[in-house]
Amino acid sequence: MKNLLVLDCRNFGDSVIGLGLIEALSKSIPELRIDVLTRPQFAVMRRNHPSIRRVECASFPMGTVKNFGVSAALHLAATIARLKMESYDAVVNIVGDFRENFIGFLIDSRRNWGPVWEKGHPILNGIRGVGNGLPAHPVVIGSEKLSVYGAVSEIARSLGATAQAVPRLYNEKKEPINKRQIPGLVGMHMSATQKCRLWPIENWLELGRLLIADGNTLRLYCSPSERGAFSQAYEPLLRTKRAELIAGPLEPFFESLAECSLLVAHDSFAMHVAYALDVPRIVINGPNIMPVWAPPGTVVLQRGESLPCYPCFNRPSCEAGPEPYACIRKVDAEMVRETIKHLSIQQVRKGEVTNALTANISSLS
Repeated sequence: MKNLLVLDCRNFGDSVIGLGLIEALSKSIPELRIDVLTRPQFAVMRRNHPSIRRVECASFPMGTVKNFGVSAALHLAATIARLKMESYDAVVNIVGDFRENFIGFLIDSRRNWGPVWEKGHPILNGIRGVGNGLPAHPVVIGSEKLSVYGAVSEIARSLGATAQAVPRLYNEKKEPINKRQIPGLVGMHMSATQKCRLWPIENWLELGRLLIADGNTLRLYCSPSERGAFSQAYEPLLRTKRAELIAGPLEPFFESLAECSLLVAHDSFAMHVAYALDVPRIVINGPNIMPVWAPPGTVVLQRGESLPCYPCFNRPSCEAGPEPYACIRKVDAEMVRETIKHLSIQQVRKGEVTNALTANISSLS
């Protein structure tokens, strides 16, 4: 295999996870030429990677970042036609959705690679897992292999990789962004794309007050479009001068997060970035089965296992009930604080939990 096209068509988190495939292949096959087809929003993560030769951009009819009208459809069709002329040795995606599989099929029906999830796999609750005949080279992922990170490793091995599929992030000089942790600096990423995955603002405020009282400083992360609302909502923390609101482009976010000794976040893009930077992370989970999505070594806090509606896979039936989103809202600030206090940085990195923590805290290896 001399040239490869990677399809990166979905969400921010998937885009970071997919970097593991590129890391494994580029380290195992140094002469391999890797091109990527991705969304414009994710292009910087690909253009900065030293092993990626070319980045093509288009919009796609899937994922939570949507911009797909007639113009976008025509542009995607023209891009597919141009890539078809490249005669890649392999076209690969890591999701296995019908739409990614179909795009790969259109580019090269004989060299199309993708995962095929065994019936009953939890990931099938979130994708359109039909059209399994489209990949000419299916990589079957058994229902007992829950982690998407494990699936990426399996795909990498199928393509000839021997190195580990661990994502890395690079700066504009194509140098790896390395962690340089400042003791006591805690990052908090409070955004998520769906209400059922959001921890309430009052909980974040309480956690921030508790962490500042414990002697920590905070970096509060949000997107540029959220700056105004977050400045107002989190003003009590910002007023202490022990918290800083950071809302900017991706590259400064990566550099800033690399300095944190710990990240507390939702089930969101930020937890995958923290893993790529080797920053310890605690995730507050609601409706999902986290062994599927959480990066290895992530400590997960959740209270949904006893609820009859759990897991709902981001399709909640509780919104009109007496306790909407109880699976995530029943995690309180003190629980997060105690987790941070009882976990050393090394324990968080390894996903170990001390005996002092409750059974509601699960670790992923």
